[in-house]
Amino acid sequence: MIAIRKILIVSLAAAFFIAVGLTIYYDWYYAKTLPQTPNPDIGRVYPITIHHGIVVYLNREELSWWSDLWTCTGIGFFGVGIAAYLNIKYKVFSPPL
Repeated sequence: MIAIRKILIVSLAAAFFIAVGLTIYYDWYYAKTLPQTPNPDIGRVYPITIHHGIVVYLNREELSWWSDLWTCTGIGFFGVGIAAYLNIKYKVFSPPL
């Protein structure tokens, strides 16, 4: 049973860090590569504000990906909270003495 709890706690924490890491990466990537003016010819007409106030324009697919990524990050925050609660309740990973 301890192994299942460890796997669950580590998986929830890993999902959180992966989601946060992807959010940071795509925030940086979009800030560096996407246009800061709308471009209707290629469908980049959806503005988002990222990277400390930079407004970039995305197409529908990128906007959907960005929205889904933020949803996953929110779920990841909830998951890491559950992982912390489970660790406190079952003392799976105890602090070093």
